[in-house]
Formats: sequence, C-alpha cells, structure tokens
Amino acid sequence: MKNILLDFKEISDERGVLVSLEALKNISFEIKRVYYIYNTKTAVSRGFHAHKDLQQVIVCVNGSCDVMLDDGKEKQIFHLNKPSQGLFVNKMIWHEMHHFSENCILMVLASNYYDEEDYIREYEKFLKYIQIKKQTEKKYFVHDKAIVESKEIGEGTTIWAFSHILPGATIGKNCNINDHTFIENDVLLGNNVTIKSGTHIWDGVTIEDNVFIGPSVVFHK
Repeated sequence: MKNILLDFKEISDERGVLVSLEALKNISFEIKRVYYIYNTKTAVSRGFHAHKDLQQVIVCVNGSCDVMLDDGKEKQIFHLNKPSQGLFVNKMIWHEMHHFSENCILMVLASNYYDEEDYIREYEKFLKYIQIKKQTEKKYFVHDKAIVESKEIGEGTTIWAFSHILPGATIGKNCNINDHTFIENDVLLGNNVTIKSGTHIWDGVTIEDNVFIGPSVVFHK
C-alpha cells in the first residue's frame, strides 16, 4: 500500500487553527457525503467491510482511534489523533476501526452517496471479489499455480499451471500457453499462438501470429 496519510495545511493565529478540505484539491475526489462517528465506546470496534467503488478520507477531529487497512495482501494499522491529518481509504480496501478514545470524533468524507450494494461485509467474500476483479481487469487468465512476471500479456490469453513467464517477455492476444512452459525475457509471442506443455523458449526468439507449437519443444537463438 502507498503512503495514504494526508497532511492538511493548518492556518493558525492567536484565535486558533483552521483546516480547509477541498474536493479535487487536497481531497482527490468529489465529496458527495460527509458523516460523523462519535460516542463510540472504547471496547467497541467498527467498520469490518470494504467498498466496491467508494473512496473515503477519515479525519479524527477529536481524540484518537486505530484504523486497520487490508488490501488482501498487506495489512497496515494507522493511529489517527490529529485533526489536520486524514487517512485515504481507497475502494476495495477492507477496513476496521479499533481502540476509540472516550472523546473520539471521526469525520468521514465519501466520494458517493450511501449505497448498500457497494458494501462487502464478509472478509472471505472480499478476498474472492479481489481475485475476480483482478482477472477481469487483466482480461487474461492466469492459473493460480503459474508464475507470470510480465505485464505485457494480451487480452484473451490463457496461461496454465506451472508455467513461468519472465518480466521482459511480451505475449500477444488470444494465446494458449499450456502447463510447464518456460518463457525467458527477450521473447516475443504474436497473437493466437498455442504452446503445448513442456516447451522452453529462450532469449532472442520471436514467434509470429497463428503459430502452433507442439509439446516439449526447446527454442533458442
């Protein structure tokens, strides 16, 4: 997770301190909703959900509390106790709030209106939703036992178990890469290429469009 603590500019003089929050400036989204949380008992925890699309900034305007953020891979805990600091909570981040002080007041700025359909309230469903979302966004399929380090994978390509594709490789659209295939860095695969199981393709090799490669073939330059 990136640094998501936001430090807001304080304007202070002998009268006190003023902090201004502005949509699309020091708040990165248009603010559609603001709500407050207060009088929460010290032994009570809140949150325990994620949002599919909603973004939020949490500001502890009085007292303190801990906020745990979880992106499905990494968990971080943030101690909020400054009214001039906000915590950005992106969409698809599981969040929980713990250890409220007796005088804690949380102000939450939200990017959209309340919509129950946007909530994911079970952690296991949250993890499954992340996996489905990743596959949808990538527009290609990678078996969970494959190692794919390249970001250059074409739409519609399928990569099966125990394959290993190094970060410098480029894979075209609608390719079918079968089990136990190894593809090195300086490799270019065109579109509609089928590679059967056990094939190794080493640096310097280009496979053009619409090529079918049988099992256990070794390519090198």
